[in-house]
Amino acid sequence: YTAWLVEQLQIQHPSFSWRQGIHTNPTLEPLHLHVLSEEFQGTNLKNKKHYNSFQPPFLQGLEEVIQNLVNRRPGGAVSISEREAEDLLKTDLIW
Repeated sequence: YTAWLVEQLQIQHPSFSWRQGIHTNPTLEPLHLHVLSEEFQGTNLKNKKHYNSFQPPFLQGLEEVIQNLVNRRPGGAVSISEREAEDLLKTDLIW
């Protein structure tokens, strides 16, 4: 479904690039997938913490998650410690 969704978004907004991913350390349940444009411009992107939380290592690409599950990696994703996450979110923008 998400491949179809991204395809439709690309048709509607051809100047944008799109990606999809799952937060490495999710804070909301149930598990959910983010589909977002890589332009990161909008009224909801209020500070660097919001921006950084949608960059690696916080957002893991769907293909990477699937590959980890296929390879039977525990949890299917890479995780980072709460301390490391907190420190990274406070840094300058992650490019």
